Amino acid sequence: MNPLVFFKPKYKWFNRYIEMVLSIFYGHVPMTYRIGHNKLHHATPTNGPHDYLCTRAYRRDSVKSAIDYLGKFSLGWNGISIVEHCFRHGLHKLAWKQINGMLYYLAIIGVFACINWKFTLVYLIFPNIEACNYLAGINFVWHAFAERESPDNEYIESCTILNGWYPVYNMDYHLVHHENPCMQFTEIPNAFERDLQQYKENRATIVDGTHEFELLFWIILQRYDLIADKWVDLEGDLSKDEILAMIKRRLATVDERGEQPTLAVPLSMMVTPLTSPSTSPLTSPLTSPLSSPLSSPMSSPRSTPMLSLAPFPSLTLEEDTDVDDVDNVDGMILPPKPLSPR
Repeated sequence: MNPLVFFKPKYKWFNRYIEMVLSIFYGHVPMTYRIGHNKLHHATPTNGPHDYLCTRAYRRDSVKSAIDYLGKFSLGWNGISIVEHCFRHGLHKLAWKQINGMLYYLAIIGVFACINWKFTLVYLIFPNIEACNYLAGINFVWHAFAERESPDNEYIESCTILNGWYPVYNMDYHLVHHENPCMQFTEIPNAFERDLQQYKENRATIVDGTHEFELLFWIILQRYDLIADKWVDLEGDLSKDEILAMIKRRLATVDERGEQPTLAVPLSMMVTPLTSPSTSPLTSPLTSPLSSPLSSPMSSPRSTPMLSLAPFPSLTLEEDTDVDDVDNVDGMILPPKPLSPR
């Protein structure tokens, strides 16, 4: 579910009112969510090198890394690194949209500061600082785990929290959110249940009875034992020592040099039209060997692609996916995956 999209296209100006007026008082810089989160973070594979907020290059079980990531996230939340990322990948229209959002936000700050600087500090600047800290911690946890041998395995990359203390919009089922971001939030637990077998086969990252910030402090303080106590082993064949070893392995940097992997192709060539007549994103031969978590039950857990390359190199993200399109608001490289029946 996209918190910036509640109304149908006929009334989409209400959505813009939420983004351009109300959300500013909650620390949101206009366009950063639509572009940074929906267009870049939600591109597949999850938490990949194209994601400007990728956590793979960090050693997640480190206080220093968490502080470094907070700085990285803050630059993104305020649009700076989004602009840099978009220009670097040739997504110029998105970059300029983001610049316009940043200028609008700074203008609002300036106007209110001239009227009442105390009001500006408390109701505009402080919420932005608060949002950066809060959301950086949450994203750091949701994508804290990765396997060096299969870095694009989304079952491992996106942490699932069962029986979470504060399951806002059921985002604790974070893999389902990434595979079907426009799914109505009350349907998310059922989607998880329908795909449970693939969670088992991929030894998904699942914990039970905790919440993001408790897990965050356990991770950065290296309390692997407390994480292991909450770990859900769906197969039921791992010992406590094996779970501890797996947790430590998944919290290490994916690249030992601390560098993110590079894309095999430019981001602008990775877009597949939602209605392409010549190829299906689920049948393209140029795909990742890992599976889609909400794929057909006839598929092997590693046979359904998560990444499809466009057959037309001229297509670009900003030309073929509208940042204001409610029906494709999350701007995914692949459309939402069909749910597999039980």
